Amino acid sequence: MIRKINAKDKRAYLKMSDDFYSSNAVLVKTKAYNASKTFELLMKESSYVTGYFYEVNNIITGYMLLTFRYSNEIGGFYVHIDELYVKPEFQSLGIGSKMIDFVNKEYATNNNNRIMLEVNEENVDAIRLYEKRGFDDAGYRFMIKD
Repeated sequence: MIRKINAKDKRAYLKMSDDFYSSNAVLVKTKAYNASKTFELLMKESSYVTGYFYEVNNIITGYMLLTFRYSNEIGGFYVHIDELYVKPEFQSLGIGSKMIDFVNKEYATNNNNRIMLEVNEENVDAIRLYEKRGFDDAGYRFMIKD
């Protein structure tokens, strides 16, 4: 079952966010404060970000954060899967696929012209999942400035 993250989920969200940023999915660990700040935005129902948990038998098995942006290149709004994490013991059970299918069903509308995500090149299992769900390599180099 996929459901929105709610106020009772703070501890579970912060723990999984920390696990995500300690995994091979990311190259640089983020500050714990960032996850707390994101949780506050989720509770305010920000128009910029929303979060979901995936549960199996009332056990939280993963989460995803979606952000919403506008792009001239795309010609409209798009959904960015900012984070998608499935606990290691629940990987390879189709949960990631179900989460992506949920995004496709709920957010691939006329208002959102594209669904995008970023992936660490070394995370080959995630790349395989995304390719199976219809994502293509955009060929861009991701750059940051803090």
